[in-house]
Amino acid sequence: MNYLKLIFTAALVSAFLPLSAAHADPSDNWDIMTNPLGLILGVNANLQYKISDQMTIGPNLTLISVNINDFKMNGFGIGVSSDYYFDQAFKTGWYMSGGLGFDSFGLSYTDSDNNHFSQNVSNFSVKALGGYKWFWGHSFNLTLGLGLAGNFPSQSSVTSDNGKQTKSVPLSGIGLAGDASIGWTF
Repeated sequence: MNYLKLIFTAALVSAFLPLSAAHADPSDNWDIMTNPLGLILGVNANLQYKISDQMTIGPNLTLISVNINDFKMNGFGIGVSSDYYFDQAFKTGWYMSGGLGFDSFGLSYTDSDNNHFSQNVSNFSVKALGGYKWFWGHSFNLTLGLGLAGNFPSQSSVTSDNGKQTKSVPLSGIGLAGDASIGWTF
């Protein structure tokens, strides 16, 4: 049984060894990425420009528009982030990232008695995370990262259709931040 575990482990390691040497074309200076799960809610993109052998910087954009029955959510987010690669930019390996962002979202809901409720919130955030980036071929890449984000939102309150505030929702704090995106270098 131990031999079977050893063979399985060796096969698994050797399957990923070719990925460790993969990298984008050395002449590539741009990487555009998106979170595939985020595309369910709307458009999200992160564009990175290589400013040195180990560092990139670029803008982030999120546009959300969801309408499901009586529930509506709309909003946008903009920001800037910078990635530091421990080995080389656009090469398979470890990286760390930092960023600043601003988001503004609105939610609205109409209940079965035709009462309308809405909530709006704006948020300024600071994030820091680390992770690993894989490259296949000379362009396609996958990024997985985890870290922390500090959120500094405006006060959020739920209001009814007559303008009456029904509930104040305090928001703030530090939470988990993640990155799960696919991208293309050029």
